Amino acid sequence: MSDGVLLGVFASFVLIGTVGIAYYILLKILHPRSNGRYIVVIPARSGMTDVAGKGYAQRLRSGMLGDKEAVVILDLGMDEAQLKECERMCRSCEGLYLCSSGEFEEFASRKDI
Repeated sequence: MSDGVLLGVFASFVLIGTVGIAYYILLKILHPRSNGRYIVVIPARSGMTDVAGKGYAQRLRSGMLGDKEAVVILDLGMDEAQLKECERMCRSCEGLYLCSSGEFEEFASRKDI
């Protein structure tokens, strides 16, 4: 009885691992190859929820695919709590930046990102 349960658990882990590997391989094959540089802009206004989380999730997504991408959280009047959270997230995650609308043009013209 217990051998059957262990075999079922083992088979389910093998199935989950196989699906995960197939998903990763398909992502790598179907993702377009380009040597360009991307800037993803997330506009953030007062009252929006979890802006820092959205920026972090986008950065992780692009990191999985190996893109040369910068994620910019564009401050269009965030409140103080959102601003503190975004600053903390930008310090802890490479490739995630916080800009005001006036700084964005200068940021986009940089070649080092």
